[in-house]
Amino acid sequence: NVAIPNSVEHAGSYAFAGCTALTNITIPEGLTGIERYAFRKCNALKSITYAGTTAQWNTVTKTSNWLDGAGTSDVKCSDGSASAY
Repeated sequence: NVAIPNSVEHAGSYAFAGCTALTNITIPEGLTGIERYAFRKCNALKSITYAGTTAQWNTVTKTSNWLDGAGTSDVKCSDGSASAY
């Protein structure tokens, strides 16, 4: 499990790329953007939790390939599930 600290506002390109042991990540509601390939080839990633609501998640700027090769495309938000894209 990895929890991105609340102070992080942006996940840069290749931030977690190649972290093949990463299975769960929690993203803080203050995160405003996720760049290309941030979770590239994180094949074991099965759970993404976002601390905010689905409406807030939909305002996060995400490149189309931020989750390239990861093992999930769903995000668990505080009020339900949302698409990673």
